[in-house]
Amino acid sequence: MPDADTVWLVPFDELAASLKRAGLVVRWQEDHSDSHRALAQALLDAFAADSEEIAVQIGRRALDELLAAHRLWIEWLVEGRVRKLAMVAERA
Repeated sequence: MPDADTVWLVPFDELAASLKRAGLVVRWQEDHSDSHRALAQALLDAFAADSEEIAVQIGRRALDELLAAHRLWIEWLVEGRVRKLAMVAERA
């Protein structure tokens, strides 16, 4: 993944354990993976539609990396490899 050092994927169990160590417990969660995938697809489509102008502004390599990153996120969200979760945690 381009710029992989800017993304830290964390398994839910690890996140919950981390929160527990901090004295918090997850009280509510909701999966937003489908809407996140749809947004990533819309962004990919928009970037691709304006690719020539974007390439002039940021360069072809940066554009290619941006498009590749969005394609990868879409693929991972479709496959269930990653999920976008909203959650609420409170003091235990």
